Amino acid sequence: MWSDLTTPTGIMAGFNKSQVAQNTGTGESLPLTLVCDNIRTPDNLGSLMRIAACVGVGKIVLTSGCVSPWNRKVLRAAAGTHFYVPIVEKVSWTDLPNHLPSYPQVVLCDMLKEGEEEVDISKQEKQERLDFLEARWREEG
Repeated sequence: MWSDLTTPTGIMAGFNKSQVAQNTGTGESLPLTLVCDNIRTPDNLGSLMRIAACVGVGKIVLTSGCVSPWNRKVLRAAAGTHFYVPIVEKVSWTDLPNHLPSYPQVVLCDMLKEGEEEVDISKQEKQERLDFLEARWREEG
């Protein structure tokens, strides 16, 4: 086994991924599910996973476009999250409702892609749009 770090910590572990999955999520957690879509940078995914564990989310769901949570850079950046929070990977958008509670409250976050212009709308209009989406989501169940 080798490390790509110049000065590795000297810690090594051997385990089966299914054993990790069976033993995570045994503590108390908040009724939150983090859904990551199309996150391809290992350091970013690992950081999000680490923050999710710190907050106490109950589950992390990764869509098919995400980098593998078992990538060595994700493992390093996640700092042990894999052992605390259940991770469901390669979930399609059609299968996503099977991994969420019956009536989830959805909070969306997104980043502008390079070259895109930011839409300039007022806070009131943003809130109206969010209220509309929430009402529509409730109607659809």
